[in-house]
Amino acid sequence: MKTISKLILIPLMVTFLFFACSKDDDTPEPVPIPIATLSSISPQSGMKEVEVTFIGTNFGTDKSKVKVFFNTTEATVQSVTNTQIKTIAPSNGSSGAVKIIVNGKTVSGPVFTYLQPTLSSISPESAPRNGSVTFIGSNFGTDASKIKVFFSNGSMSSANETEAVIESVTNTEVVVVVPIEAATGTVRMEVDGTELSGPEFTVLDPTLTSITPLSGAVGTEVTITGSTFGTDTSKVQVFFNGVEATIQSLTDTEIKVLVPEGATTGLVEIFINDGDLPNTEFTVLPSIISMSPESGIKESEVTINGSSFGTNIATVEVFFNGKEAEVLSVTDTEIKVKVPVKAFTGLVKVSIDGTELIGSVFTYIVSEIEVSTIAGSGFGGFKDGIGTAAQFLSPIGVAIDNLDNIYVADRDNYILRKITPDGVVSTLAGEATKNGDVNGTGSEARFAGVNAIVFTESGDMLVSDNGNHKIKKVTTAGVVTTFAGTGINGSNNGPALSATFKQTAGMAIDSQGNVFVVETDDHSIRKITPSGEVSLFAGGQNGMNDGNGTNARFTFPQGIAVDAANNLYVTDGANHLIRKITPNADVTTIAGSSLGFADGQGAAAQFNFPTGIVVDKQGDIYVVDKSNHSIRKISSDGSVTTIAGGGTTDDFDSPYGITIDALGDLYVADQSKHRIRKITQE
Repeated sequence: MKTISKLILIPLMVTFLFFACSKDDDTPEPVPIPIATLSSISPQSGMKEVEVTFIGTNFGTDKSKVKVFFNTTEATVQSVTNTQIKTIAPSNGSSGAVKIIVNGKTVSGPVFTYLQPTLSSISPESAPRNGSVTFIGSNFGTDASKIKVFFSNGSMSSANETEAVIESVTNTEVVVVVPIEAATGTVRMEVDGTELSGPEFTVLDPTLTSITPLSGAVGTEVTITGSTFGTDTSKVQVFFNGVEATIQSLTDTEIKVLVPEGATTGLVEIFINDGDLPNTEFTVLPSIISMSPESGIKESEVTINGSSFGTNIATVEVFFNGKEAEVLSVTDTEIKVKVPVKAFTGLVKVSIDGTELIGSVFTYIVSEIEVSTIAGSGFGGFKDGIGTAAQFLSPIGVAIDNLDNIYVADRDNYILRKITPDGVVSTLAGEATKNGDVNGTGSEARFAGVNAIVFTESGDMLVSDNGNHKIKKVTTAGVVTTFAGTGINGSNNGPALSATFKQTAGMAIDSQGNVFVVETDDHSIRKITPSGEVSLFAGGQNGMNDGNGTNARFTFPQGIAVDAANNLYVTDGANHLIRKITPNADVTTIAGSSLGFADGQGAAAQFNFPTGIVVDKQGDIYVVDKSNHSIRKISSDGSVTTIAGGGTTDDFDSPYGITIDALGDLYVADQSKHRIRKITQE
């Protein structure tokens, strides 16, 4: 039985083994993993934590199966592809061969060299605080957060250096700002923990040499000179007694500023890079900024704006065209005044405790004009006396001396009269109703139709003796002599006492002492030099023509006046014009056109046989418009207005001569009313 069982089991086992062997023959063999290769790394040198790329094959893509070592120090793998591994050089690594382990297999690579930062120089090696300094070297990297720069601060404590602010970083240059606390001493750097020692750095302190000027008004330019100011205006401040000034320009050696509004006398403080320079005293002078209004009538209120006026009204004086005004109130920036009566147009000047300030021109508007009679009864005749008790006979010339005595050419009485400021009328030279040609004193003298008077610088008078064709000299004591002319009716030039004249009229004397004489019938202007030489200056024939000298034409010219610039003004009677003659004899027409009576600008105005003429201190011209029986004014802008008389004989009757006193009052010889009239403008 056991034998039978064994016989049955043997075939079964054989069959099992057969099938078992058949199954093993069908299982595939496992695929081998490729071995990684490393062909290069890039870069092969660099600073710690620089990115390094490993290039090769069979790296796979599973970052967990890849390790990288820099000379035994494992690095962090950033990314993996089958041909590239990116990693960061460990901060604690060192130069040496690199290796990678991929799937447990180690592959050795080339040497990676750790680069160290170096500091070769700084530029500049001296600079002011807040100035820029460049640290030059290599391997700084570009991450400013890993760089520190230190300057000595001069402290004796352990904290004897101050960290600088970094402005920019490249791998070879680091630019920093010198700290405010910096002092001369050694500088150093730390680049990612590596300490680098630098050279000694010298801190330059700004110096002050001068401030020019040391006084001035608000708005005055002040120049501050010195050294090491820098060129950054944001780091420079200048104060005038606590008020900051605006920097106009800045160089390393010069600061220009304007004295600021609101500044007062006190210290000039200069701050550069938050450090201050020695203080200097600066005196802020008063100044005028503006005036409001710039025109007005008498006693109107005017406000003068400015700075540093102070508040002591006792130290402030204000003048309108030379006439003192009443000061109403004073603050440091404002003066209120009342316009003086009869100030007339001119500059406003302010005196602050003796310091004179020049303001702008104030235009005085005349609001009142009054005409009065100072002498003459209104009836023709001869009588000395007081005021209207006196009598004249066709007075046509007037002049005033520096004592306010008025002298009258009393033509048809053939005498020269004097009126004192009190109105006392007397006869200075000649004898009433007796004509002739006699030199002498007082009543011994004789004239034949005096018609114009002008004062010389010495205080003597020149009188036009029309009927004798002469110019007479008369002293204030009444001594009469011949100044020019022979008495012959003619037009010969030459030495004064040999020359001849033809119907002399108005006269004027310029600042050089030249005497200009109007010759009515010869239609000319003659000139007598201080040496006594007579010549023809302009005109010489009747007509109407502008031009130079003898190329010009006049028709029966009458009066003449001179301004401060030695320009002459002539009333061209029969042409009804006002002419101007420059010192070089250029003749032009400034007002008038044809016969008529009209105000207006320049040629739009009309006159009717103008005669007397005078120029005031402001350059305004006053004209006697004889046949319009009025007094006209030509302003400096050329506009013509009528200030007295209305074209009829109610106010004036054929007025002729005119003069003006220091106060601007006018005096008119009212010929046919036989009076001397006064025109007051306020």
